[in-house]
Order: sequence, then structure tokens, then C-alpha cells
Amino acid sequence: CEWCRMVHGPGEACWHEEDCPALTNDLSDCTCPPLVVRVATLYAEHARDLSLVGASSCCCPPENAAVGATFHSASGNLSVFDASGHELVAGDDATGRLTVVGDALSGNAPSEIHYRLLVPQRDAAGQLVTNELPRTRKIWAADIRFEPVNTNKADGLVVNPCGVVSGQTAHFRIDVEPAAFPDSGIAWSVSNPGALVPATGLQGREIAVTGGVATGDATLTVDIAGWDGPAPFANVRTLSSETEIPLHAWIVCGTNGPVTDVATVRAKVAGVNDIYRQVGRRFVLQEPVGFVTNQEWTVITKDTDGDWPAFRSLIDSHHVSTGLEVYFVACICDAGGLTLPGGCAVRASAGPHVLAHELGHAHGLPDLYVVRDGMPPLLGPPSPEKLPGDYGTTSAEGYYEEGVPQAAIVQRMLMYGYGSPTTLDITTGDVRAIWRPVFSDGPFAETNAPAGFFQNASSNPHSN
Repeated sequence: CEWCRMVHGPGEACWHEEDCPALTNDLSDCTCPPLVVRVATLYAEHARDLSLVGASSCCCPPENAAVGATFHSASGNLSVFDASGHELVAGDDATGRLTVVGDALSGNAPSEIHYRLLVPQRDAAGQLVTNELPRTRKIWAADIRFEPVNTNKADGLVVNPCGVVSGQTAHFRIDVEPAAFPDSGIAWSVSNPGALVPATGLQGREIAVTGGVATGDATLTVDIAGWDGPAPFANVRTLSSETEIPLHAWIVCGTNGPVTDVATVRAKVAGVNDIYRQVGRRFVLQEPVGFVTNQEWTVITKDTDGDWPAFRSLIDSHHVSTGLEVYFVACICDAGGLTLPGGCAVRASAGPHVLAHELGHAHGLPDLYVVRDGMPPLLGPPSPEKLPGDYGTTSAEGYYEEGVPQAAIVQRMLMYGYGSPTTLDITTGDVRAIWRPVFSDGPFAETNAPAGFFQNASSNPHSN
């Protein structure tokens, strides 16, 4: 025995010294031949849909334990199966691992499984006797939600980002319900400890990590006590430093003067940098901010051919040798912003997310839609194939909120075509959506769009 060092006997059960810890905690048992376990009572205190585990949770004795099953379910909504999948009834005997299946495990507190260990021992006279030791195992029926693509923020920054810069902090969050499930049962681990350094410890529903000195990709994995399904994980890239992109800005002036002021432009750029921190981009506003006067440029509209002549004229008014151009206008017909290879135009009253979206186009990322131009809408749930870098598990069921469709996840992304202040997530990988290449007038298609920043974004965007 690993605990009491008793030499294993030839029988079907393990021999231990009388005070061996393996006799008081079956989870600490050694790797010797199996104990005999008798399940006395199995019950659940509260009804709850066991959707977390796909209606299957192993909660009984250790694997390879011999089981004498004498049990009943107080709720009547649980079934117990042996290792071969045979459903057990009171009085059945079985060997191997018991699996509890049902829809009535506890919600606000753990349920309990009661059983007895039948332990062969030598008494003081050297005679072989069998002791019955009562045991109780607590079982949680929790809901796990881990969403690499989400709308949450911490300290003003996107939660569960796809990247972090060395020396900067990133926040990661997993939701485990009920709230009574202890944080001590939620442990995070890092595949590349040199790339991600704990800032708050690696335990609990929310952690913070700092980008380390070792750059490259790492995986944050979440281990939840008692859960033997695939572990949730996040792919994270540590970058050695921020890539700085010069940003040249002009404010359009009309007959009523400038459409905004320099302080507002600076604030918008600061907001954009908060969004792009998740991918290590920083836009450096070039001072002084310029002013350009032309009443026709204050309101950007389409012509009868669907083109934007005033916009094209506006972005042709200046040319820079490095970085990107952005022009702030009073209004853009049917849009918050526009981008062509020559530069961006943004409605002056739009939030930082609009400018951030247009700068995504300047990096080569396309618009993502869930319905477009008479096409059938984007339907169905998310899957590893639809979010190859941002699904968070190898399991087909996944840990996104139950019932959430792929379309709702697309609508959380910065490159969603009809964005809002909450659509800020930049993805690690490609995304199933309705899309067409940036700056293209071609047809839309429903396929995996090249929206992953590290895979598809230009490393040196330039307005030309």
C-alpha cells in the first residue's frame, strides 16, 4: 500500500494497517487490487436538469473498484449503470465503475451518494476479518459556461482575449453554477508557464494573468473538481510588445464649422486602443489632428450606382507615407463608417467600436453577417468546425450558453457588420458566418470567414 506500506496479499482485496488513511478516504486509496464497495443509499435532494454533463456524471468509487450495489434513489429520477452499461437495481452486484445518469441532481447544494467499503483486514490475532466502513461522496450538478467569444469586460478590457502583450494583464472568466460550488474546485493551468504568469492565482471563477517573457501560444485549461468531461480551454498568444500603427486623423468642417473636436478624437482613439489591446495593436494618433473644409464631405451618401463619390474624393485629399488615414464626418448614409484602401471615414458621433471596426477592415478583415442579400440566415448551434480557434473545448456540445446559436456568437464580434458598443471580441481563428472578402463587390457566401486576427490581419496596414 502506498500509504501504510503493507505488502499486498494474493486475495481479491487490498490489505492495510488498521490506521491506514486509505481506510478513511477512498479517494486516497492506493493502486493495489480493489476494495469492495457496497452502495447503501443514493439520492438527490433537489431536482435539476443535468445538462452540464450531457446527462452523465461519474460520482461513485474509484475506477476498478469492485462494487456490491445495494441502493435506492430517493428522487426516483436517477439510474445507475455498471461499467458495461447494464442498469443496476437494488441488490445487484457489479464490478468496475458506477455511473449515475439522471435529471435530478442537486442545484444549490451537492447531492450525496452513501455507500460502504467492505475492507478485508488482519485483526490483532492475525485473523482475516471484514470491516464495513460507511462513506459519503458529494456530487454537484453544476452548469459550466466558458465562452472564448463573449461580451464581458473587466477593468474596461475584453474578457477571455485571444492575446496579451508581455507585461500587460488579461482577465479570464468561467461561469460555474450554482454559486455555492466552491472556487477551490475550479483550477486553471497554463501549458506554457513562461508565456502566461498568474497575477491573481490560478483558482476560482475569474483569474488574471500577465504576459510573460516567453512569447508564443499557450493554452489556459480549466479543471473542475468532479467533472470528468473534456476540460474547457482558451488559446492565448503572448506578444513581445505592442505593434504601433501611426493613425493620421482629419476633422471635416462644413458651413457650421468642424463636426467634432480634437479632444473627442483623442478619446475615441484611446477607446480603440483598449479594444485592440487583446491583439497587441496600438494606434498612435499623429499630432496635430488636421482639419479639412468641404461642405460636401460632411455628409457621405451613395450615388445612383451605389458608389460613394464624396467619400472617394475625401480620402484622395491626403496621402500619407506610413500608417492609416481616418476622417471624421457628420453623417454617413446607412452606416457608421466606411473603409477603402485609401482610408476610413467615421461618423463623428459614433463610438470607438465603429472606428475599431473600420480599422479591422484596414487590416484586411471582412464584415461578418448572419443574414444578407436575400440569403438564408445563418442557422444552427456553434461547433468546433464553426469556431475552430474559439470553441473552448474538443467536445461537440461545448460550453457556450445552452441554446445559443452561432449567429448570436457572430454578433458579439468586432467585425460583425452591424456592431454595437458590446461587439468587441476579436477572434483567434476563422468564423462560420455570411461574408465576402473585404473591399469586394462579389457575392456573399456562408463559409468560414478569415476573421482570426493573428492568422489573417496585415502586420503593416497602410492607406494608399
